[in-house]
Amino acid sequence: MGRDVGVVVVGTVGWFVGWFMGWVVGLVAGWAVGEAVGWARDWVINLAEDSFTTVLILLTLGFGATVGTGIIASFLNQFILLALTVTSLSALSMLLFSPLKRRRLITKYRQYEEL
Repeated sequence: MGRDVGVVVVGTVGWFVGWFMGWVVGLVAGWAVGEAVGWARDWVINLAEDSFTTVLILLTLGFGATVGTGIIASFLNQFILLALTVTSLSALSMLLFSPLKRRRLITKYRQYEEL
């Protein structure tokens, strides 16, 4: 009888300690993940003040997700190839169009100044 009571007490205390430690670890981990996500969200919002940066960030995220999916599923899938083409060409055109547009505006301004 004494041994049975000891087993029950040890089992109960062990269960309670395990439950409490799991609760504490879950609470700390949840808080840390929440803080990290909040910090990353604020960083992206501050970074993406204008629409150009926002669109470029979204295209880059889409391209990265498509590459990851292609690595896992296979690049032979036609939808993955389509998504890769669309996201990469869109991001590339945004990155190339902006300096070309700026150069064209500077050239027009200089021509206007000469008159």
